[in-house]
Amino acid sequence: MTIDSELAIGSGDPMPPDVARTGPSPTGSLETDQSRTESGGTGLPRTGAREADPGRTGPPRTGKRDTDLGRTVPPRTAAREADPGRAVRMEKRRKSLRDIGLAVVFLTPALVFLLAFVYVPSVMALVLAFFHYKLGGVGTTWAGISNFTDALQLNVFRKALVNTFYYAGMMVPGTIILSVGLALLINKATRMYAFIRTLVLIPYVTPAVGTAIGWLWIFNPTYGLANGLLHWLGLPTSQWLQSPRMAMPSIAIYSLWHGVGFDVVIVMSAISSLPQGVLEAASVDGANAWRRFWRVTLPLISPTIFFLVIVTTIGTLQSFSQIYALSGASGGPEYSTTTLLFLIYETAFTYNHISYASAMAVLLVILILAFTLIQRWMGKRLVFYQ
Repeated sequence: MTIDSELAIGSGDPMPPDVARTGPSPTGSLETDQSRTESGGTGLPRTGAREADPGRTGPPRTGKRDTDLGRTVPPRTAAREADPGRAVRMEKRRKSLRDIGLAVVFLTPALVFLLAFVYVPSVMALVLAFFHYKLGGVGTTWAGISNFTDALQLNVFRKALVNTFYYAGMMVPGTIILSVGLALLINKATRMYAFIRTLVLIPYVTPAVGTAIGWLWIFNPTYGLANGLLHWLGLPTSQWLQSPRMAMPSIAIYSLWHGVGFDVVIVMSAISSLPQGVLEAASVDGANAWRRFWRVTLPLISPTIFFLVIVTTIGTLQSFSQIYALSGASGGPEYSTTTLLFLIYETAFTYNHISYASAMAVLLVILILAFTLIQRWMGKRLVFYQ
């Protein structure tokens, strides 16, 4: 104990502030901050050091230092404190595993459905195309590619192939022109917008077989509405579905009426999302309505039109329900409405030639794939992506 401390204790005065902030020295004596500073500052306790330098910064304490201070820190916590990036990576890994688990749970029902009703039947059709097989028959024999060559040499198959191209050639341009035109007209409507849009979409949501009954009456050559309208206008009447020349156009008219509502809604969505500033700038520059549509609107909605072209082409190559409902099981007069899918159905379930029908189905898939690839190649050069 120093002389100053002994004088302070002996006189009964409170301990000076400088002495009160200091702790006992390693030798059991009290000393002031000034004395420690003069001796090089080596004897300052940790608490006193933090109070003397509150702005001191440094790396977080490690597990080893905490252990030295008597704290019990788990090794994993110590490692996390030593490497904060590792903790972030572990958290991301846990979130990734959780997302994968949720994806598996939600996708499993759809995958099971696709596996049972799409992938397995497709693989079976591909395998059966190389065999001779009939439903209820005993055993199968290897056929090689004879089913494919026989199908290509069949007159009905070539007639069905031409009818399929003829039907797609009417449906694809007709669907695009009608859907874009109706969408532009409906988009101009300021009143009853929702009602008109619903009115256009109603034929699409109604069953094709149910609406085909009404169209059979419209196309009736004796008392149908179509011939009545032509007679009222003074135009020559037609046999419609009973004529080999008009049977397929009649089905195309019905298919456009039934399916164009879906395409109109999609085009309306694309038009409503156009940037109005670009259209207004074109108007300020003096562009009329046709130039605004041809130079601004059409390029901006070209990705939507390209999507509709691909979907409509695939749908028309697979048309069946409307053809069967309007033409019956005969496929039209002189096979005028017999398409590839109609012929596949007739070959498989009417004549029980499963392998023959499977070979036709494989050829149809190859045809659809070729058309899709050609359209994608053209789309890269014609479609404008922002």
